[in-house]
Amino acid sequence: MIEPSKYQKAILDWLKTGKGHGCCNAVAGSGKSSTLFMIAKALEEMGVSPNDVRVVVFGSANAKDLVKKFGKRWENSIGTLHSTGFKILQQHIGKFLPSDRIQKNKYRNLAEHLGLIPDRRGTGGSLLREHPAAVDRAEDFLKVAELCRLTMVYPSATAVEEIAYHHNLEGILNFDKVAKAIEKLLGAGEKAAKNKNIDFTDQIWLPSYWQLDREPWFKPYKFVLIDECQDLNATQLELSLMLAGRLGRLLYVGDPRQAIMGFAGADCDSYQNILDRVKVTELPLSLCYRCPKSHIELVNGIFPEIPIEAHPGARAGEIKHLTEYKLPEHLVSGDMVLCRKTAPLVTICIQLIAKGIAATVKGRNIADTIKRDLQEIASHPDFTYEKFNEFAEKYRAIKCAKYQNLDNEEELTELLNDKVDTIIAVYQGYPNADSIKQLEASIDALFSDTDDTSRVTLSTCHRAKGLEGDRVFILQPEKMPLTWRNQQNWQLEQENNLLYVALTRSKSQLFIVGNPSWCPGPEQPAEIKPVSDSDGCKDSPNVVDPTEKLVGVDSVIHSDEKDKKVVENELTPAEQTELTELERTIDAGFTSAAVALKDIHDKKLYRQTHSTFETYCKERWNFGDRYARNLLAASEVIENLKSGTNGSEILPTNERQVRAIAHLPAEEQQLVWNEAVATAPNGKVSGAYVASVAGRRSGQASQPSTVASAADKVLEKTLKLDSADLVKILCCIREELSKRGFANPVYPTDDSKH
Repeated sequence: MIEPSKYQKAILDWLKTGKGHGCCNAVAGSGKSSTLFMIAKALEEMGVSPNDVRVVVFGSANAKDLVKKFGKRWENSIGTLHSTGFKILQQHIGKFLPSDRIQKNKYRNLAEHLGLIPDRRGTGGSLLREHPAAVDRAEDFLKVAELCRLTMVYPSATAVEEIAYHHNLEGILNFDKVAKAIEKLLGAGEKAAKNKNIDFTDQIWLPSYWQLDREPWFKPYKFVLIDECQDLNATQLELSLMLAGRLGRLLYVGDPRQAIMGFAGADCDSYQNILDRVKVTELPLSLCYRCPKSHIELVNGIFPEIPIEAHPGARAGEIKHLTEYKLPEHLVSGDMVLCRKTAPLVTICIQLIAKGIAATVKGRNIADTIKRDLQEIASHPDFTYEKFNEFAEKYRAIKCAKYQNLDNEEELTELLNDKVDTIIAVYQGYPNADSIKQLEASIDALFSDTDDTSRVTLSTCHRAKGLEGDRVFILQPEKMPLTWRNQQNWQLEQENNLLYVALTRSKSQLFIVGNPSWCPGPEQPAEIKPVSDSDGCKDSPNVVDPTEKLVGVDSVIHSDEKDKKVVENELTPAEQTELTELERTIDAGFTSAAVALKDIHDKKLYRQTHSTFETYCKERWNFGDRYARNLLAASEVIENLKSGTNGSEILPTNERQVRAIAHLPAEEQQLVWNEAVATAPNGKVSGAYVASVAGRRSGQASQPSTVASAADKVLEKTLKLDSADLVKILCCIREELSKRGFANPVYPTDDSKH
């Protein structure tokens, strides 16, 4: 048996002599499974039978690996929370026979049967077919229903709105109707479960929801060990607490800086919530056995708050830089390539396969998501495979137009672009495919969940947690941490966590395929900057947009030039006083802020400190260009509403309320707003409710441009570029690429023939 570290000894001492519950802060590569094995041995030495212990891990593969490590006598004591919940559920509804199966599509089938969403014949689907529709996509409705179970919340309209916003489910249009439909669906799901019709989420939801620990047959464990606790959702936390009962002891093990599953329903503050709720003793596990010293030093420089230490016997290791176009020639079997996005991985994978190098992209579920978008592209009534690129871009444009003016527009666009770029990469990489069916087969062939060291493994950072390799390549590191306008704090935190995960996968060599600010290449010597210094979204002046230098190269004003720039347009004392008062108004609240910002814009009161209104908004208020424009537009709406009356003189309090009516004529804005104020449930005039009122009145009001026409305008603007314009753009890109070391980029010259 390996000699325990000082941290592991402290954990074992707590186990033997301490009381209550514990939570182990285990950094990346700290030997969690070895520590759990030591704990299991110690429990046996203390006279505790494996039958009185439950060891919970993430994934059945991890459970099997742990059984091999612990020994046969622990076989029935190790499993996932799903398998644990399933055992409890069977005691209540009866043991499952070999013919009984977990129904993956249980809630889809129930929703179809209830007439909530269309069935395979296209019949039914009241949520999508009624006017106005409550749901734009059946998938989004089913996702919200699942998230209600994962978060243990009652499906109220408010809860549905919060879930839809948190998880970017833009297909949810009427929160009240969707909430009532989910309540009906979950009720049907409970009835079906009593007849042994359950899905995977039911395995963890129903034992907690039905409070089966109160049944006389329920037997709690003396010790419960829970791994990967940083990614528990609310339902899983409830189930874990249930397993120990009132007298059992709990030991949670996890790394709060590897919490990256918030998008999938995990509680983003799971680790901290465990500390607060369970009243645990926190136990550090800070020694990393995986990474070389140089890699740990890099992580310490970027994330000084993470208590990760290199093992005393760790090798020095290497960190090297590569340019992206040279990456394929460096890759060999067993290498691992990590990227924040999927599309670049697919492109590299196809290139490797074409060279005869076995390669695969991790994530069967990613393939399923991409194929759904592929089907949407092919569902266009005029679609032909020969014009695939054209319809893919039209699909992108339609979606982007739909996202316009949403709070999370930029985030949704990032996700969309990654999926569409992936689809186009597959289409272009397999020219012999001549149908959607063949393209789907190509996607299936690229993605796999099988661990195979004889191949090059390409993985998104989300899929990389738990993986390790001797040689790891981080592709497009400039996009890490990924930022976007209106990014929520939990999202930025998890983006930083993804970078930490990527940096701690290598056991020997780490290749940075680019020159990120957090690890500049040798040709760009600079001090390693902690990522925490960039605590903002893309609109923050501290965050560099890596694409900025490629677009409009000649027009970019770099920061050193900005520092030297002398602004000659000084304000008069009266103007300075007015600016100060207006800025105080902006700080005070939305309604006044929109009007104040318009005054600053119209009178150019920003000119003394900033050359443009856009830079003023960005650097003074951290407003992106689009949000600033929305506020200017909002000021006109507010002034218009002030001239009307709604009895109580209630005005909008946020930009989302205004956005719902900004496109309407002035008189219609007043009518919609007054009706929304008068009829809002519980007096809550949400942006969604204002939009629903506008929708109900849509037969009386002039309509905004349709999504399709907006998309056509986007395409039209792009297609109007003549060949000469395109050549100029391409030559500009070629020049910039040459400066960055890309040899002979193949782009036309100024005198190219067309």
